Amino acid sequence: MTLLEGKRILLVEDEVLVAYMAEEFLLELGAIVVGPAYRITDGLVLAEREKLDAAVLDVNMNGSRSDPIAEVLKGRAIPFVLSTGYGEVEGNRGVPVLDKPYTAETLGKALRHVMSAG
Repeated sequence: MTLLEGKRILLVEDEVLVAYMAEEFLLELGAIVVGPAYRITDGLVLAEREKLDAAVLDVNMNGSRSDPIAEVLKGRAIPFVLSTGYGEVEGNRGVPVLDKPYTAETLGKALRHVMSAG
């Protein structure tokens, strides 16, 4: 059994193909995928209401940052990782950032890191 086995991971990603890939990676790692949420509003609802163990947040959601979702997760003490295709990410110091395209291995490593840090 891995650290991700049976864990509920919120996936917030606006690109359908990337979301599909990330969902497959999470399933391969034994996680239960919550979402994916393709819009910030949907991600906020899931972040506020669902039982979650961790999350993967796309930084840029259709031209807007996913910071409101990150704030909800921080308030609930739910660890998360960020993903981006744009390189450097300002803010959210100490949060792992996955550069797109990422692999199942790098996704799993980042999630295990944030989940074991708490």
